[in-house]
Amino acid sequence: RGVGGWRTGMESDGDLDTDYDPESAERALQMQTGKRGRGQRGGRGAGGRQPKSATSGGGGWLAGIGAGARLSPLNAPGLELADAIVDDDSALEIDVSKALMSVYRVASCIAIGMVMSYVSVVPRNAPHALYNRKYKQNMAVLAAAIAPTILLGSVVFDPDRLNLNSMIKVFHGAFTTGYVTCFALQILQATVYRLAIFSWLEPGLIQTLTDPPSNVPLPAIPWLFRDAAYRTVRRPAALTLFISEVAVDCLGGPLIEEAVKLWVLTRAKVLPDKAEAKYASVHTYLGYMLASAMGLKMADNLRRVSLYTRPMHHQRTFFAFARGIFPLHELCAALTAMQLAKRDILGRKWSTARVLAPAVLLHLMGNFRGKKPLFKWASVTPWVEMQLQAWSTSDDAPPTKVIMNGCMGLFWLSLLVRVLIHLCRRYYGINKDQRRALRIERYTAWQNSERGAGVGAGAGVGVGVDAAAVASVHTSDPRTHSPVSRDPLANWIHVARIKRRDPRPSLSEAPLGVAHAVPCIEAHPIHHKAWHTERW
Repeated sequence: RGVGGWRTGMESDGDLDTDYDPESAERALQMQTGKRGRGQRGGRGAGGRQPKSATSGGGGWLAGIGAGARLSPLNAPGLELADAIVDDDSALEIDVSKALMSVYRVASCIAIGMVMSYVSVVPRNAPHALYNRKYKQNMAVLAAAIAPTILLGSVVFDPDRLNLNSMIKVFHGAFTTGYVTCFALQILQATVYRLAIFSWLEPGLIQTLTDPPSNVPLPAIPWLFRDAAYRTVRRPAALTLFISEVAVDCLGGPLIEEAVKLWVLTRAKVLPDKAEAKYASVHTYLGYMLASAMGLKMADNLRRVSLYTRPMHHQRTFFAFARGIFPLHELCAALTAMQLAKRDILGRKWSTARVLAPAVLLHLMGNFRGKKPLFKWASVTPWVEMQLQAWSTSDDAPPTKVIMNGCMGLFWLSLLVRVLIHLCRRYYGINKDQRRALRIERYTAWQNSERGAGVGAGAGVGVGVDAAAVASVHTSDPRTHSPVSRDPLANWIHVARIKRRDPRPSLSEAPLGVAHAVPCIEAHPIHHKAWHTERW
């Protein structure tokens, strides 16, 4: 608008001095904009670029000439000065209620960890000085278990795509409600699975326990064999116990844990709506799903590390740190996040079972190798739980057993690395598919609008492309000798299909503005013919 426009607006206010010097204002604006102001006097800057307006930047529209107010460049001349003043505090608005709730949630998680560290001191009847010293040692061990989770969260967090309060909300929900729900559901499914398998393979044992004088309730039978009073009764066969444990640990446990992670995320209502999901980022789904997995994993790790405090338990700090690093929960959550992103962002018609299937399969393999479900309380063999069978090998084991355990560990590690590589490829693949879908959608909207304008005006002229030129091109593609439609959108889709055989950079990979400015040039057969001739 120039300085004269601002002068008109300020002179309209009776409270301001109307003695306004345009030259002084121009010099003040040039001093604030620095080199940008000096380049503006020369017309175009270096390289033929038009310099930015003095009112486009933060310092350029700071009109500190007598008034000392920050003026908006969008204000038209003649507006009141009160409408031109921008509130500096508006950019720093913070939702105090959500921030305080996040602080409460983090404080509650820390309080739970402190209580678990205090009650897990062994021996319980130790003197106060020794008890407090062991309590501090337990706190240090728990901090070693928490450190990898905090590091991963700080790496994943992106303020442009994730909300910190929402991440804390999801984490706290998985740490508290999610863990308790998962624990209860796994106990219920273990009771049902074991009772069904015992009734199928050991009907005589069930009959013996339910008849007098035992009179054991039917739901309590799967848990009786842990009690020393019932060990004199004929126990189930080894095959029956193996089948029941595989069904509980490898079928029911992984399905419940992955479903609870997804349930916690859905319950928090932090994901975008279905109408806005196609414009969302896949990193949003990944970050919130990882927050749910980290909350469930941290609750389980705090409990198991607090139980691993006996005098015979060695390398407690390494055990806690290794449990925090072990990435099975995070990888399973990332697989679920990729499936969710495909369903919501790319519009796949997938059920919840298909969304959870890859994560459940990977979790099943981890539990089959020794990882325990949440409901199994003690940590008697922590190295087996973390797939570190080489650490659990006895000192007098033969070399073949040591080599076999090491090879099994390397095979499992290579599998996890391969899953991580697959996740990285899927992450960027979903981003690419999303950009392509949005580009087609916008081009279709542009074409429809141009067709409507052409019908109304009686001329079929597009933006930057003459419709007569498009209709007069050849009818075959020289690269594939296949017919080319006269419809620009059909030509665009046709070229996209043969894109894998064409190493030439395509306009479909260009920014949206370039692809929209020349929407039909990629499908132009003459352009393809010229490139084809030059290439050979």
